[in-house]
Amino acid sequence: MRDEQASIPLGVAAAHAVHYKWVILGVLTLAHLVTSNSALSIQPLAPFLQQDLHLRHVHIGLMTSAFYLGAMVLSVPLGWFVDRFGVLWVLVGSQVAVGTFILAVSRAHSFEMVLMFLVLGGIGYSGINPSSGKAIMCWFHWKGRATAMSIKQTGIPLGGALAAATLPALAQAFSWRAAFVATGAVTVASGIITALLYKEPRGDGSRQESATFLYRDWRRMLEIFRNRDLVMLNVLVVAYLALQMVLMTYLMLFFRDVLARSVLVAGVFLSIAHVGGIAGRLTWGLLSDYVLSGRRRPVLMLNGGVSALMCFACSFLSPGHPSWLLVIVVFVFGFSAIGWNGLYLTYVGELSGKDQAGAAMGASLTIIYAGVLIGPPLFGFTIDRTGSYAMSWMIAAAVMAAATMLIPLVKEKQG
Repeated sequence: MRDEQASIPLGVAAAHAVHYKWVILGVLTLAHLVTSNSALSIQPLAPFLQQDLHLRHVHIGLMTSAFYLGAMVLSVPLGWFVDRFGVLWVLVGSQVAVGTFILAVSRAHSFEMVLMFLVLGGIGYSGINPSSGKAIMCWFHWKGRATAMSIKQTGIPLGGALAAATLPALAQAFSWRAAFVATGAVTVASGIITALLYKEPRGDGSRQESATFLYRDWRRMLEIFRNRDLVMLNVLVVAYLALQMVLMTYLMLFFRDVLARSVLVAGVFLSIAHVGGIAGRLTWGLLSDYVLSGRRRPVLMLNGGVSALMCFACSFLSPGHPSWLLVIVVFVFGFSAIGWNGLYLTYVGELSGKDQAGAAMGASLTIIYAGVLIGPPLFGFTIDRTGSYAMSWMIAAAVMAAATMLIPLVKEKQG
């Protein structure tokens, strides 16, 4: 009975499916919003955690890395599961798991306990991108797909913006523990909503087969790692993700420590960066789909170039710069450094093909999550050793410029 309710025969009910894909897009965007609100709760709460648990900058970076270390664990297996059995239960289970372990963070009394719960929450997060990305590949035609993927991916900076705008105030009024309780509970509730609303399209390439096909499927998945363009794209995008997480992790501390703003004002600027990311994800997708006729590579290069320039600009900021200038820099920084994800995931799906989109996205995320493991801790370590953010920003600018210049080595494939 549940399978009948969860399926829409696209051939018979095409008109209904065309309209329902926008409901699906809403469900996917909500899933990203709430899980990112939980995943990105560490960054706006960093000043409170730093004071209460007596942490250095590198510790804050390690907290960000811990979550995404967990996310690497099941990205590939869950990507395979999505390709074989469908999106629904991976999408639901991921939200419930993330929410549950973020709730557990509220009970932690040491840096080590926080790390443990973040790793477990990250393991739950493993299924969000493979399942939602597969859903977009199945529900949307290639022309318009990057736009749909980008809309779905706006849930991440939107969740981050809400976290930055609300969690510091909640922590100041009550405690950082109450802030974790609030975001974790909302994420669990969203998982229940997803279970009620998400439907699998028939003919999406997902099919249930016996376990005898497992060996064949894993051999096919290994082919993903032999795809020269896909692997090269992922290696270069490690720098993009590293910078995105550096910006999210340290912007509030940068505004507090270098630009002499209060924690609440710093939270507003972090929220502005996320709003820039929302605008970027929509703009880059529309630019790729409708201005450049489905080309992904030049838009990704433009994105990387702007990000490198913003890193360079941040190395020169000081307390004397006016707030209007800081708003522009932060918005443009978020527009580029947080805005590239939807375009990238579409690129991955098209290089791999729809039938293997879930597995390809899982495998790709496993590779690029190295950027989260390396970027924030290294950025924080440099600050701790030099006592300055300027050197860290300059290093980030150089890495982004190098990665951007190598993007032309990756081929493009439409459809």
